[in-house]
Amino acid sequence: MSEGGTRVAAGSGAFVALLGGYFLLHLVLRLFLSDSFELDEAEQLLMTQQLAWGYASQPPLYTWLQWGFFALFGKGVLALSLLKQLLLFTAFAFCFLSARLAFGGRLLPAVLVTLSLLLLPEIAWESQKDRSHSVLMLALCNLSSYLVLRFRARRQTLDYLLLGLVLGLGLLSKYNFALFALALFLAALLAPAWRAAARDPRILLAIAIAVALFLPHGLWVQEHVQAATGDTLQALKVSGPGLEAFLRGLGSLTYETWLFLTPFWLVALLAFPGMFRWRTSTAVDPFAVEVRALLGRFFVVVFVLLVVMMLVFGFSQFKARWLEPFLFLVPLFLFLRGDWEACGERRRRVYLGVTLVFAVLVPALLAASVLGGSFRGKFTRLGHPLTAIAEQLRAAGYEGARVYADRRFVGGALLVHLDSPATQVPGAEFAPAGPDGRVVMVWQGPAEEPPADLVGIVARDTGVPGDRLPPPITLRAPYLHSDQEYEIRAVLLDKAMLAALREE
Repeated sequence: MSEGGTRVAAGSGAFVALLGGYFLLHLVLRLFLSDSFELDEAEQLLMTQQLAWGYASQPPLYTWLQWGFFALFGKGVLALSLLKQLLLFTAFAFCFLSARLAFGGRLLPAVLVTLSLLLLPEIAWESQKDRSHSVLMLALCNLSSYLVLRFRARRQTLDYLLLGLVLGLGLLSKYNFALFALALFLAALLAPAWRAAARDPRILLAIAIAVALFLPHGLWVQEHVQAATGDTLQALKVSGPGLEAFLRGLGSLTYETWLFLTPFWLVALLAFPGMFRWRTSTAVDPFAVEVRALLGRFFVVVFVLLVVMMLVFGFSQFKARWLEPFLFLVPLFLFLRGDWEACGERRRRVYLGVTLVFAVLVPALLAASVLGGSFRGKFTRLGHPLTAIAEQLRAAGYEGARVYADRRFVGGALLVHLDSPATQVPGAEFAPAGPDGRVVMVWQGPAEEPPADLVGIVARDTGVPGDRLPPPITLRAPYLHSDQEYEIRAVLLDKAMLAALREE
């Protein structure tokens, strides 16, 4: 290896190590902040009570991985955060590798492209705050992109096998990964430099592997269509094709694209205005030009596919997070347009500095959102004192009881801190059947009466009608880092009481 190659390898290793350190910092911060859980974290605690081919409206791969992490590290914050941080590290690392490959091994542009992800709030902020399946999809999208870019230099059978494996896992991560994969394949067919790889008969092998991996879950979806698609179709506001629905969809797509790319586009425009000119710079590596052409076609294909969805199916609303498998490639595309070097070292330093400021802001704001609840008068889920509530229930003799909760983040926390064998929440009923025993039913105040849907599943599982339940007690504990009190209502049923109430 030449001296220049050695420096690039050393610099790449150092940058990847810094990425690892950054996500390790997030892991440590999450462990320090709270042992309560965000919504997605609680959902994973509830869903991993048993393995299944499908779970509600999301594919099962993240839950399977989380089940494995719980088996290795125990149910709790460590296993939840460790999986997420490893996946985010994977996403950023393969973004860096893809950018370095696209720029012919150059380190600086690869670093700038990778750090640009910190200027995309859906990735830098929301992924840390409360995301699960989207984080896994982002990692697999970046890995897929890297494998596709590598096809330009090498097309071995093993590469197609790996691509099929990653595509199959991607389909099991989130359903909109399918649109990403289709758009990337069509873009490769339209890009002369990648057309041979896309037409290679071995691509059928990759497709076969992907289909085989997805098939068991696909059969589950066929049997549970409403559970798998109902929430998504409702969120997309599918109202049937028509001009009005199309115009609403187009406006929503435009706005959510702008929202996803802010503040990246603004910082990039101020630092490197040449990226946004119609005519691109030609003073770039030939391979970079080919990658730029591939990505340009990719974005056109994505737009066409989304327009078709709006015209044919009447999709009229989008969310910024749904666009993540497409728009995460925008920083790489814009840097490949050139002219960022011509702006001078000072502008590059300023841009780098802004990304580092955002890197610091994210953990700082996450900490402030939990530690500063009393100042804002509003507490996040992580600020709820559910460990203290669980301790009160333990003292009352209800450790190991079956739990019925009205909210997922409450149910997930009590599942862990009460060592519950099964926890049920309306709309998230994944607990296996268990032996008859003590029951804890909890709901958040100030309502004295429990929600009807909660009473319904308790009656179904215990045989005790709602009108026979004893009066609730009130449990109180101060919010984390605050003197303000949180209260929750609870009905406690021991085994003898359950038997007596059934006989009445």
